[in-house]
Amino acid sequence: MTQDIIPRKDGEFNDMQNLLMAGITANAVLWGIPAGEITTGTALQLLWIPGYSAVIDPATKTKATVNTKNAIRKKYELWMRPFVQRYLMLNTALDDGERIAMGLRPRETGRSVIPPPETTVQLDLVAGHGNTVKVIFRQEADGDGNTRRGKPDGVNNCEFAYKVDAPAPVSPDDCVVGKIASRSPLVISFEPEQAGKRLYVFARWLNAKDEAGPWTPVPASIIIPG
Repeated sequence: MTQDIIPRKDGEFNDMQNLLMAGITANAVLWGIPAGEITTGTALQLLWIPGYSAVIDPATKTKATVNTKNAIRKKYELWMRPFVQRYLMLNTALDDGERIAMGLRPRETGRSVIPPPETTVQLDLVAGHGNTVKVIFRQEADGDGNTRRGKPDGVNNCEFAYKVDAPAPVSPDDCVVGKIASRSPLVISFEPEQAGKRLYVFARWLNAKDEAGPWTPVPASIIIPG
């Protein structure tokens, strides 16, 4: 699968096309780029520059100028995608440093190795509506005590093991119910007769290969609302 080199935001696209056109214009002969491709790219850039300038200036930004800019960008991208793949990404005359200088990411030559997670999960249990509990999970606090949002790099999911009612579990092995979630919070529903009992929850991170990190050393707990 070829990577999409086109940034989504207009500002980032504008910066990239400036670097791209400067690079290919200066190195067309060295990189073996046909003159016709340079001509096409230059013509599209000459349309893009005033079209983009019109929408970043509040005095000239209108629905009409936005539509014009979008139409020009679409044509520019239709030329740019196959051009970049053929003449820049697959061209052995370039090195990765030259690609990066034009705002392009080097091609991936192999799969990166994702290690098993090393950190533990920070859990917060919050009473939800009715007989539900929200399990909020995030990265553990850093050395300064600041809590980072979301999951660690390389982590796909969070696995939970939980138990309702005493005695409190010593480890996840003492729990009988498990769940997996990719986004926080996980909402767990309980039967009405379980209201007033204590819920205990352990958690651990899972990477893309379902390799697990360490379980939380002690369970988080809350009284199930009713």
